[in-house]
Amino acid sequence: MTKYRFRLGVYILVSLFLMALIFAFSAQDAAASQKLSDSVLYKILSCLNLQQFMERYEIIIRKLAHFSLFFALGLSSSLMFFELGPLGQGKVPPPICAFIFNFLYAASDEIHQYFVPGRSMQFSDVLLDSAGALTAIVCLYTVRKFIFKSGGEWKQDEQTSSAQKK
Repeated sequence: MTKYRFRLGVYILVSLFLMALIFAFSAQDAAASQKLSDSVLYKILSCLNLQQFMERYEIIIRKLAHFSLFFALGLSSSLMFFELGPLGQGKVPPPICAFIFNFLYAASDEIHQYFVPGRSMQFSDVLLDSAGALTAIVCLYTVRKFIFKSGGEWKQDEQTSSAQKK
């Protein structure tokens, strides 16, 4: 198996795992979701000896979870699309493909939540999820550009991958 196929396979598997994880969290009813959020928040605040701020920081932890999961999905899917290269005969660059992919998954996740008891569909969560993914995409794109300009190994791998695809 070539390096290109191995890396692509890893990126696809990581993306699928993250998508399944997001789906599982979204499938929890309101009570289960609240209980999970509260337990994570309580553990964090206990470590900092700040339990008295439990109510104040609950919404922040929930929104940070959205952002973080989609940051991870944005990173893995960006790597996947960079390995695949431009789609549509070179017309759609990988960062754009990754953003569209993540935006559509965030929207489908919110639609899914609409059908879960006690949960709701919120466009603001789609925007927050997309912001997490976009942050990862921009970070990865910036790092790749920096490595390319310095003549780093990633550039050599990219040229090898392109040659193998042809």
